[in-house]
Amino acid sequence: PAAARGFQFQWQLATAFDAAMLDVAGVELQVTDVATEADVAKEVKEELMAVLSRYMSEAFPYVIVWRRPALELLLHKHISTVLRGLVLVGPNGEVLGDGAETAAGALLETMCERVRGGGSWSAAEEKLLRTHLPAAAKHDRSLGKAFKSFLGAIPAHEENDSRLLRLLKATSREVQLPAASRIRGLLRGLAKDQKDVKGSWAVRIHFGAHQVLVSHFQRTRVQLAAEHGGGAAPALELLWVLVLKFDARAEHPPAAKVELLEYSFAGVAPAGRAALLAALSPLLTSDTVESSRTAIPVLTVLGCIGRALGRVPPKDLLVADPGLPGGAMSAADLLALLQETLLQEGCPAIPVNELKKAC
Repeated sequence: PAAARGFQFQWQLATAFDAAMLDVAGVELQVTDVATEADVAKEVKEELMAVLSRYMSEAFPYVIVWRRPALELLLHKHISTVLRGLVLVGPNGEVLGDGAETAAGALLETMCERVRGGGSWSAAEEKLLRTHLPAAAKHDRSLGKAFKSFLGAIPAHEENDSRLLRLLKATSREVQLPAASRIRGLLRGLAKDQKDVKGSWAVRIHFGAHQVLVSHFQRTRVQLAAEHGGGAAPALELLWVLVLKFDARAEHPPAAKVELLEYSFAGVAPAGRAALLAALSPLLTSDTVESSRTAIPVLTVLGCIGRALGRVPPKDLLVADPGLPGGAMSAADLLALLQETLLQEGCPAIPVNELKKAC
């Protein structure tokens, strides 16, 4: 191990020889563990990790976070947000659960069933799903409080044995922070400020035949230095994804990759655009796209919805709701009323980014 004030790391030097042990065929130096004390500033941690990054695998920064106890990862703090936006997808693309429509307990049970491999639930999973969550519902306690109580009560070996908790730790906000730090490092010298777009974080879990993918989608807005702009407030908006790949039973630490899905410029000069894309090149793929339109008029959106509804049989358009006149109305009539109101009152255009998030 090597150490500095408030910072320690462990490294491994591997030397490969030829079969006759006469020549050195290769040498590899790799950092295998990193620890920082609580009083070390975030900016200092990022700088240290950036310096050591050449000796790390791409997955390493995420794995060392993922290995931390779930309580330390503040899993309980964000669990309600994660589960509300969580989508579970099966091997053939079928939706197994959607947090917008499915209760938290049902989502967690689905996750358990998908990774248990025919075995029984672990002790931690039994306690969470059979004791803590039902008790929370009975006494009207929040999901976050139930998780905090549960995580504070289980011993470390039970947490480590739970496949469900391994997956849930991979959904934590803390796990995706190294990706944000990496983007900040790539844009160093070009950006003045970098902030996540509120409400844009979403998590999806894909259960394949031989692997489980946990994907974090995040939209980030970057305020650029004035010299890179062609306008008063040059900015860059990014949509990126962190993908953590587990084996089918989530028994081993994940592999990881970060990709840029979409980017858009606002008030950025051509030279500045070129410099930004060059800096972000490690994250660009053949699927990365530039968003050229920033908004769609609301009436255009309503027209598209109206044409789609026109292909639905009238009997399937009836919507029952106590708040509607007579308790029911056609979706097409409701859309027409909305369109008429917006024509009279006006409405801001809908950002393309928000539409893509909704999709």
